[in-house]
This record gives sequence, structure tokens and C-alpha cells, in this order.
Amino acid sequence: MTAEDNSIFDEINEELKHDEFLSFLKRNSKPVTIIIGIVVIGIVFYSWWNSQKKQRLELITTNLYQELYTSGKKSDAAIENLEKNAPAEIVPLISIIKSGRKLVSANDVQKHADYLLKLSQTNGLDIVWKDLALLIYCSYKLEPNEDLLKKLEFLSVEGRPFRYSALERMAIIYENMGQHGKAIENLSKIIDSVEAPISMKKRMQKIKNYLINKEIL
Repeated sequence: MTAEDNSIFDEINEELKHDEFLSFLKRNSKPVTIIIGIVVIGIVFYSWWNSQKKQRLELITTNLYQELYTSGKKSDAAIENLEKNAPAEIVPLISIIKSGRKLVSANDVQKHADYLLKLSQTNGLDIVWKDLALLIYCSYKLEPNEDLLKKLEFLSVEGRPFRYSALERMAIIYENMGQHGKAIENLSKIIDSVEAPISMKKRMQKIKNYLINKEIL
């Protein structure tokens, strides 16, 4: 049998397989349609669930960061709650948060900063604690603004738990550098986001209006 004959038989087999497949679909059109429908619904539901989960995480973590750095009983309660639910490896982080609202020596700042930077790079640690550690580290301003902006930009991308707080801090740094346009751009990212907490968006809008008026004057 020649190669050409083999080729003809292969084509016939392919056509038979194709016909058998079409016949199978016709015989089982309803079950196949149901299965496809279930798969599509599953994909849509998973996408919705994942989106809701991300929104809840961003809302919780952004509010957490705001509460930790407000004065008074609300902040104390947030820290106490954090202590109860936090894993052992971030206990030093809680101590830093407590002392961070008070004046500390340069040695304390450097010691805290070294720990925070190391914690932010720890493999296997929950992203919430890693990003919180890096966010607090950036607040110490121990590096040039350009280096801090790179770290904050890493925290500000889609899906990062403290991205709105990172954008706010970036706006502050840009404003201090005299780059009003960049500052307003970062504030606008928070204001325009449908997922950002409403209270934060209102606060960012006030700051943005102030910067725009300041630039005009």
C-alpha cells in the first residue's frame, strides 16, 4: 500500500470521526447544552466571587490602615483586635505600630525599618502583613523619594491589599517634590476607582481640590 493510499484512509478516518462527533452531539444535545451552561455559570460565578473577595480585602485592609494611625480609642481597639488575630511572626509589627504613634529615637527607627523591610520580603507570609510592613517602612522616609516611590508603586497595583493607601502616600511624596500633576494623578486614581472606600474617596477629593486651587493661586 502506497503512502498516497494511507493518506486517503487517514482522511476517511478523520471524516468518520467528525461525523461520529456530530452524531454524538445531536443525540446528546440537551445534556451537552446543560453541561456547557453549568461551566459558563461556574466561570461567571467564580469571577464574581473573586471580584467580591478582592473588594472586601481592599476595604478591610484600607480601613485597617486608617484605623491604626488615627488617635484615640478607635485606634487602640483596632490594635487590640489585631493582636488577638495576628500570627506570631507579626507580633513585632504590632509593637512597631504601637510605638509608631510616639516619638522614637533614630536607633529605634532604624531597628524598626530593618525588621519591616525583612518582613515585607518573607516568603510564605500573608500578603496583607507583607504589604502593611512595607507601607509602614515607606512612612519612615529613610530612602530617597525616588526609591520610596518605586516601593509604593509596587504596592499600588491592582490586587494589592493596601493599594489606595500606597497611592495616597505617593501623592504626598510627589506634592512634597513639587510635582503637583503627579500628586493629583495619584489622588484621581483613588477617586475614580469604584472599589475604593467612599470615605477615603471623599477625603482624597478634598485634598485634590486643595492642590488644584493651590496650583491656580
